[in-house]
Amino acid sequence: MTRKILLASMLLPAFAAHAQSVPNNTGNCLSSREAELVDRINLYRQVNGLGPIAVSRWLATTGQWHSWDLTANNPVFGNCTMHSWSSARPMQWNPVCYAGPGQADGMWYKPREISGQVYTAIGFEIAAVDLGTISAFSAMQAWANSPAHADVILNRGVWSGQTWRGMGVGMVGEYAVAWFGNLTDPGGTMAPCTNGGSPIDEIFDNRFE
Repeated sequence: MTRKILLASMLLPAFAAHAQSVPNNTGNCLSSREAELVDRINLYRQVNGLGPIAVSRWLATTGQWHSWDLTANNPVFGNCTMHSWSSARPMQWNPVCYAGPGQADGMWYKPREISGQVYTAIGFEIAAVDLGTISAFSAMQAWANSPAHADVILNRGVWSGQTWRGMGVGMVGEYAVAWFGNLTDPGGTMAPCTNGGSPIDEIFDNRFE
């Protein structure tokens, strides 16, 4: 039996919040699941005749914080969809109940808020949830099977005028999110975690100090 993955465009019932500590890699490096999801997104673009999108440090950091917030603080309730953010960390972001286009600014400017105005372009998010622990495969499969979400990844339809110069993903618990933006990130990129969670470039820098 095929399991149904819920997408951000749906109105969802509230899930019970989890006691969830912030993952060590948040803002530092991509977990193995996140790195796999990046690869799957770029492979999906490749088989559709498009080039890869570079990983953006601040879009990835935004995605990591949002997947943690969704899992730990449960801002999804009533009409508040998966683009919503809780009030758990007011020094880092403004809370928003995203119930439709009227709250779009509350989502679009999250990379700006979280980067401290370093990443100044707006960001666009897609999200998915699966009970238990979502995999990169199931998240990508859900997005590919949803025309509205596939259009974001493949720059089709209303997204045909956009040029993605950066993307970021976040995966914590049952949630997966992907962010896209038109700005080349002034903060650079984010590498996969290795050797206990240090990004690859940090390991090389430490080796030669």
